Amino acid sequence: MHQLKQWKGMIVNMNILEQTDLSGKWDFIPENGEHTKIIVPGGGWLKQGFDCEAATYETRVSIPDILPDQSVFIKIGAVNHFAEYFIGEDEQSLQKIHEEVTAFTPQTVDLTAYVKPGQEYLLRINVRAW
Repeated sequence: MHQLKQWKGMIVNMNILEQTDLSGKWDFIPENGEHTKIIVPGGGWLKQGFDCEAATYETRVSIPDILPDQSVFIKIGAVNHFAEYFIGEDEQSLQKIHEEVTAFTPQTVDLTAYVKPGQEYLLRINVRAW
């Protein structure tokens, strides 16, 4: 059993070679509202003065070029409730890559099949609260 724990630790350490902090001002479009900015993480749109049931978050992400055959994931700290994830080089190439329902818990999305190391992408997340 002890060897298994050590092995798991090695796998985790090997996988997390670089983390990119995506916090800051994201583009934000509240349902039936105007395009603006929102702080991420910032406690959600209600805490930041937006009264809506759905919204769209967008930001540009640069994919680091670390290793051949690397995996790329995005982890959002807390989502309430439904989120749809889209990624593309620009607005016209956005493609839906994931959807998930959670209740104020993290969501992790595997971007590996949709991105290339060394490239920059537009990330869009549509969120709906229930």
